[in-house]
Amino acid sequence: MNKKRLLTILLFPFILCGCGEAVSDLYEKDAFNTGRFMDNYYLRWNNVDKIQPSKTYNYDATSITTVGVADRVTGRIDGIREEDQKYGNVLLDWDSDRPVADYGIGYGPTKNMTSIDNAFAHGYLSKLYDGRIRCDGYQARSRVQLDSTGYATYFPKELTSYKYFAFFARGGTTCERTFKVFPIFDVNVTFYTHDSATNIYEAHSISMNNLQIRTNDGGLTNIISFYFDDLFGTGWETKLSHSVAMSFTFHVSNYGEAGYRYDKSDAVPLTDITDTITDDTKEHKMCLMLYEVMIPDSTWY
Repeated sequence: MNKKRLLTILLFPFILCGCGEAVSDLYEKDAFNTGRFMDNYYLRWNNVDKIQPSKTYNYDATSITTVGVADRVTGRIDGIREEDQKYGNVLLDWDSDRPVADYGIGYGPTKNMTSIDNAFAHGYLSKLYDGRIRCDGYQARSRVQLDSTGYATYFPKELTSYKYFAFFARGGTTCERTFKVFPIFDVNVTFYTHDSATNIYEAHSISMNNLQIRTNDGGLTNIISFYFDDLFGTGWETKLSHSVAMSFTFHVSNYGEAGYRYDKSDAVPLTDITDTITDDTKEHKMCLMLYEVMIPDSTWY
């Protein structure tokens, strides 16, 4: 055997192990797309759960968080300041969400994380950074299906400046084609900052409660957003500087009136639940379909 080839084979496991957090996300974009609801949950925390923050700061963003849609007449997106919905003098369109093709036209393709820095274009979670803010025919290929375990990830780079946070989501259930409902979600997003000089981590936990998010309404989503200056006040520009990771969790506090009972464990798999339930007395499963995570107009190092 060629010596160089043998050396490559022997070193390959160590090369993978040396990639750090990136190794944990070696999924294709079509992973978790089996066609069976219960098999499609992304439940990975990608070693972020191993961070031991020296301090945890808790913030309540409920009063400043908007659950938005786009106004069909004006095109304005609820919760987004007008100057932040523009590209030059053009008001960016909610409905144009084809990556790259609609840059400068669509809000998603223009404000997504990959458009800010191509480092976000890699790995399974890159589907949360590509500007596809709804199904638009791509279905599971454009979303991440979560239960209340949520997910966490290291960023490919370090956050240096930021303005506001937004995510696009909808609820989903095993009886998706049957009832449109509007459950109440409580969401928590935590940013983990890292001081490289001291190797100290701090956690900044942000709660957004009482979010009424559309569920079983086809592929339509809501945009949920808040501004960091509204949340932090004076000194907001530096609170999250040097963020290296983020976690996202949720709890369903009210399941809405749907004609079905939902499992109150927020869709943790049960052995007696299948995708083909027709008995109305059975409990159906609920999840959060996350389409996009944005820190628009941010910078990274």
